[in-house]
Amino acid sequence: MGTGFGRVVGIPTENPELRQYSYGYIIQFQITVYNLDILRARLDVLCIKSWVAGGGGRMKADAFRKFYWGFLFVMIDFRLMGIDVLPDIIGYIHFGGGLALLAAESEHFARAKNINLPLLLLSVLQIYERPAQEGGVHIGSSGPLAFAVGIAVLIMGLLHVHNLFMGIKEMAMKAGDSVIAQEADSRWSQYLTVQIAGFLGLIVIALPAIGVLYLIGILAVTVVLAINIMNYMKRCEEILG
Repeated sequence: MGTGFGRVVGIPTENPELRQYSYGYIIQFQITVYNLDILRARLDVLCIKSWVAGGGGRMKADAFRKFYWGFLFVMIDFRLMGIDVLPDIIGYIHFGGGLALLAAESEHFARAKNINLPLLLLSVLQIYERPAQEGGVHIGSSGPLAFAVGIAVLIMGLLHVHNLFMGIKEMAMKAGDSVIAQEADSRWSQYLTVQIAGFLGLIVIALPAIGVLYLIGILAVTVVLAINIMNYMKRCEEILG
């Protein structure tokens, strides 16, 4: 009497030909199950990759949201009784968080991240500035130390923003989006122009006829540019995030 696997699964072992066919079906069934296991494992891997990619996308989008707020606090300078209502230090905290998320995407982001910390520390000195006691327009603090700090912040700030925009340009080129890449160049050029114009305001302010009008114009242009850059960061979040 036949025993073993054929008997256990109910294969009629008395008929050798039927038993052969039955074993063949069992082998095919086992192969099918094996292939299904492989397919399921591959699907699991794809799901994991998709989840990781989604997480990376969320990190990038979060970085651009931080850049959005960073530019708001750093570019807009509004003081009330000498206190910066939109303190730069908050902006650099946002910049630091975003750059940390994107440092692996481009060497430019890594450089901007390294510059961000000293800018953050120096921005503490700019939270409060003594209001002008005399009439007229007052720009920043007086004294050689304050002037030296201002020059250092200006130079590092330009390097900081330049690397940030160049990092975005590199990301856009990798993604095949030439529009976003070209806009990174144009926004950087606009930012550089406004910063230089603002620095020249320290000289122009000495001219009573046009000094005040010049500074009002620079302030208006700065606000418009800040809004445009913030909108650009929103588009980067949607396209590159």
